[in-house]
Amino acid sequence: MADVQLAVMRIGDTEERVALKRIRSDYTSDPNHRRQFEREARLSSYLRHENIVAVRAFGADRKGPFLALEYVDGPPASRLMKEIARTGQPCPLPVALSIARDAATALLYAHSFVDKERGVESGIIHRDISPDNLLIDSGGRARLSDFGVAKALGSTNLTQTGTAKGKLGYIAPELFEGEAVTLAVDVFALGATLYRIFCGARPFEGRVEAEVLRAVLQSTPVKPSTLRPDLPPAVEQWIIGALAKTPAQRPPLEQLLAALSPLLPSPAEAHAAVAACVRSHQRALPMPGTDPRSLIPLHTVPLASPPALARRRSKRWPWVAAAVVVGAGAVASWKLLVPRPVSPPAVTAPPTAIVTAAPVVIAPATVDPPVAPVAPVESVKKPDPDPAKKPVAKKRTTLNVEVYPWATVFVDGAPMGVTPMAPIAVTPGNHSVLLYNSDLKAEHKVNVRAEPNQQTDLKYAFP
Repeated sequence: MADVQLAVMRIGDTEERVALKRIRSDYTSDPNHRRQFEREARLSSYLRHENIVAVRAFGADRKGPFLALEYVDGPPASRLMKEIARTGQPCPLPVALSIARDAATALLYAHSFVDKERGVESGIIHRDISPDNLLIDSGGRARLSDFGVAKALGSTNLTQTGTAKGKLGYIAPELFEGEAVTLAVDVFALGATLYRIFCGARPFEGRVEAEVLRAVLQSTPVKPSTLRPDLPPAVEQWIIGALAKTPAQRPPLEQLLAALSPLLPSPAEAHAAVAACVRSHQRALPMPGTDPRSLIPLHTVPLASPPALARRRSKRWPWVAAAVVVGAGAVASWKLLVPRPVSPPAVTAPPTAIVTAAPVVIAPATVDPPVAPVAPVESVKKPDPDPAKKPVAKKRTTLNVEVYPWATVFVDGAPMGVTPMAPIAVTPGNHSVLLYNSDLKAEHKVNVRAEPNQQTDLKYAFP
């Protein structure tokens, strides 16, 4: 459904490589695919995590909508697994365990993401987990990508009944029977992905698609330990449970992270092992895009420079980040959750700054011992020597935006959401605000000064 090219985006006085994703020309006339593309931009921009590929910018120009994604300087896990298989050896256990932890951490973050103001009531389902959509950067960190068919829980499901999203062999069996999409769909796909990474084989095989589908619906995969004797039992049990035909029988992601925690060193050491493994296969892995002349200058995005965007300038493998959206052509059309586009014109398309989240740490539950009742003691309130010095709780500095009929709001180049929306927390001082209504093809720019500890109101009605 989409094409991906390596591009250069100018950010202030610096340039940054990005994966520029566009709807393929044969899909541009289909409004459903355009809405799906806009949904990916919207949902992806909400998720800010070190194990998820970040959105740098999104918008539209004369060629149509585009999505500029963080450039990941490494291969997808599927490619790495193929090269390891050529050696006749399984994926090194520390490498597989580290990738599993990163993938589970990213997925748990997406499943736990809640933003009711933006219509995300109880998490985001990826719906397309596979080794193709796990990218390994040069530092050895696994990054979850391609939220092109993601769905926000709590939103109306506008997809066609019986239409399954994802890659065959990783799609949960209940989706072929028209059942509701739940978090268990991603658990099944992650189980199939980890089976492939640990065992070097797919859990559901077939010579043709019909055989693969029959295996997903009816067959029980070979026990992972049969193919991988050194696989830790707790991890094997989670993978077996994740591939259960019934969604309710699949274990939670927290259980996998708890099983992985005692098996791995610190994230830095684990990522170093993965990076060393990738480097050992560097010559075998494809390296397109080495010629700087092949880069497409993204002049349509002259943007301000958040500090996070201008940082890493170290040596990178020039992996074309087409791996960010491998397999996107298999996605069927669907309707947008919110029937209001969110992408601004190309001349004002702002980027999304990266905000990394700390890795999820699973700690065992603790129960406090019962406390014996204590006789109440009458407290004596001391007089306040100087009421004038009593601390006063500070109010937040916020920006309240009201627009008629509606608008997508960008503050200092970062997308904030669609009105009506809750007040936006900002820092005191001057801010550039862009209001964009794609129905009217109109925009309004204004500079606003936010006073400390106060709410600043911005009201505007499009002509």
